[in-house]
Amino acid sequence: MNTIYPRMFDYPVALERTGGDEEFLFRLVDIYRSDFKKRFALLTSAVENKDFECIHHQAHTLKGSSANLCLGTLQELSLRLEEAAERRDPVAARALLKKMALHFRRFLDYCHRERETSSPGVA
Repeated sequence: MNTIYPRMFDYPVALERTGGDEEFLFRLVDIYRSDFKKRFALLTSAVENKDFECIHHQAHTLKGSSANLCLGTLQELSLRLEEAAERRDPVAARALLKKMALHFRRFLDYCHRERETSSPGVA
């Protein structure tokens, strides 16, 4: 599945973590997508309001869920956002949010293409 963006999504490891169940993995991706969108909205508001505690908490949570799903780039960006919150750096936080949005969109586009080419019943 993922030979182009190995840091974006380490599909072989993620699939191994689900016992080889691709349908279950795609359900986890759906849960992640929903959770990411909620947390990203909270992060956007927190960055605007310079609420560094909220930024730190949400970034830390996304770092863990990204790691669990083998999303290396989003995990790294979440870590860097967490560190920006610790430094109380709103400029870095805004820049990282933009990068996270871009990589999240790329991840979703990738998953959409994979679902279209996967076996019937996995959508």
